[in-house]
Amino acid sequence: MEKNVPYQKKDWYLKRKDFLVRNQKFLSEVVLDLKNEGYDFSMDDLFAMQKFYLCYPDGFPDIFKNLSWEHIKVLMNLYSSLAREFYARLIYVFHLSVGRLKEFILKDLYAKYESVLKEMSSYDGVLTEDFLISFVEIESCLYEEN
Repeated sequence: MEKNVPYQKKDWYLKRKDFLVRNQKFLSEVVLDLKNEGYDFSMDDLFAMQKFYLCYPDGFPDIFKNLSWEHIKVLMNLYSSLAREFYARLIYVFHLSVGRLKEFILKDLYAKYESVLKEMSSYDGVLTEDFLISFVEIESCLYEEN
């Protein structure tokens, strides 16, 4: 069985590559069709829309209401739905621009937030606004000093 593992991985990578090529071709065709109908979407837009639908097939989550499309596109690049929720809340609390949101993501504030929560004995899985405010204020001060 172990002899087949490299072949299974290779087969998976080949299938993944084939999927990505076909998906890229499909999205290119959709972009052209939409342009012919008067819509101006980029490949990035369609990829984000596709990923959004795959992540949220049951509809638009409340946490994304009133966010700009540019904010949503950035959030859709995050793997974890919990991370997307965390950063979406930061956008609301701090009225973050897309640029500032990207800075917070690069600083990996969600991972730091998660580690702080794990250390807290009273963690019940709820993101409180007061905690977010104090946490981000502390993090911002630390980064400004460096």
